[in-house]
Amino acid sequence: MAKKKVPKKEVYKQLPLGLKHSFFNMFKDKQKKFFDWFMVFELHKFAKDLQVWVFLSAIFSLIAYQLITIINRFGQLPHILPILQTVTDDRGKLLATNFLYLLPASSIIILVLSYVLSYKFYEKNKDLVLYFLLISTITTVVITISLLKIIG
Repeated sequence: MAKKKVPKKEVYKQLPLGLKHSFFNMFKDKQKKFFDWFMVFELHKFAKDLQVWVFLSAIFSLIAYQLITIINRFGQLPHILPILQTVTDDRGKLLATNFLYLLPASSIIILVLSYVLSYKFYEKNKDLVLYFLLISTITTVVITISLLKIIG
């Protein structure tokens, strides 16, 4: 009996580039992690509540208005402004015009704190979070009104 010759299978070798995983696998892993994180965010009730987004967008639009107002009128303002209105001493009220940017900065801090705290405590007490966001919005409105009063 004659032995049948079995054809040898070709074995393909990968080039030794020093990569443990291909670039596309790393990209797919990062993309999968991002979509998993995004789905967790989507499932929270916080992301679906309209009242929360209305308050946060109102604060954001007021901050944008503050910055646009300061940028447009900065060249027309005097070098010293009465920014600190609660100080009784007249010399203590006056600050340089550059300190006017403290008002939008404080509004941004309020926005970040209100977002973080409302996201953290939304599941526990929704009504308290909505009151907190309302207070944050009112505070930003007061800061915007005081900015308009200062700029005149």
